[in-house]
Amino acid sequence: TLAGMYADGKGVEKDPSESARWMRKAAEHGSPSAQFNIGLSYAMGNGHPKDIAEAVRWFRLAAEQGSTDGQNSLGYAYATGTGVPQDLAEAYKWYSLAVADGNLHAEVNLRSLLPRLTEEQISMGKARASLYSPRTSDERSDPVEFK
Repeated sequence: TLAGMYADGKGVEKDPSESARWMRKAAEHGSPSAQFNIGLSYAMGNGHPKDIAEAVRWFRLAAEQGSTDGQNSLGYAYATGTGVPQDLAEAYKWYSLAVADGNLHAEVNLRSLLPRLTEEQISMGKARASLYSPRTSDERSDPVEFK
């Protein structure tokens, strides 16, 4: 991607701010991987002040479009109550969706979560996961403002 080229200095002069600008454009236009990366940058405070609520917003956009990294990160947010109210059934939902698509980090996180869950929470998480259908960027629940 153009953002990656600027980040790595491949074919262009290395420019982190230009990389961030192009990553943001891709995220705003619905790229799940760019949305995840923007969420990660907010979670870590890279390029702007750390903002967990904003990180979770971007993770959700990515997760809703089927990004397993976004799903794993959103599951972690719900498991720990980071940026959202803690909801272990919701954490189960997002982790299990990511695991179903082969995300190994989510598998580790789900295995760690299972001993903390009641049967009811597992049932609720499974029910929520069964209702999941990836959205396209045009169907987002949280529209992104274009700047």
